[in-house]
Amino acid sequence: MTFNPQTPIKIEKLKQKLESLGLRECEHFVATWRGGNRGGYLYIKKEGIIELAHVAKYGVDKAQRREAASLIEHLHKRAKMKSSEVLEMLEELIREGEERGALTELPRGVAEIEWEGRRIAVPVEVKKMYAEEDGGKLRIYVTAVVGDVGGEWTMTFYRYSKTDAVLGYTILSVKAPGGRDEGAKRIKALVKVLKGEEPNIDNNHERVKYTRRHLEGLKRYAELVAIV
Repeated sequence: MTFNPQTPIKIEKLKQKLESLGLRECEHFVATWRGGNRGGYLYIKKEGIIELAHVAKYGVDKAQRREAASLIEHLHKRAKMKSSEVLEMLEELIREGEERGALTELPRGVAEIEWEGRRIAVPVEVKKMYAEEDGGKLRIYVTAVVGDVGGEWTMTFYRYSKTDAVLGYTILSVKAPGGRDEGAKRIKALVKVLKGEEPNIDNNHERVKYTRRHLEGLKRYAELVAIV
């Protein structure tokens, strides 16, 4: 979604407003001034809209929530003027932002996953989750009982510099109970309960692969949202 202020001063003010709400340039928005009389613009990325919606609902105080809600309302009016498809996409992003941090209980359930050509059910109970930043990477640690095996699994996310895509992985250990194959089955079930979507596993069962969708799903948990 793009704002088109006419002067550098207005662009700078809008930029400062977004930064005061916790949004970061490049990650959440892009501000550009073309120079001369050609004006400029400020573009809020999808991730920025999601973050704005989260601040509008869970901001630190009423003033911050009101400021973010005002910007969301403006985006809503702009989307209505464009098309029903744009409006639908915006509302989906808003819902995603409002769901971040909404889950305060650790997940548990039975994951139905595809395994060796058939559907199987694996019980999962998450005991603990936390995240930390490590040299440009984000590591999420999950302690859980999957099937009848307890352990800690690490999900590592990073930004691929060539495409700016968010990717992630979990290394599968040959020392896991039952070997890599059983380890792959357990992490697949764990991620299904956490996110509702199975991850991909490479052909050699050496690592589990994640996308931005998996990371976004993890932001629903209150234990992770502050870091993730």
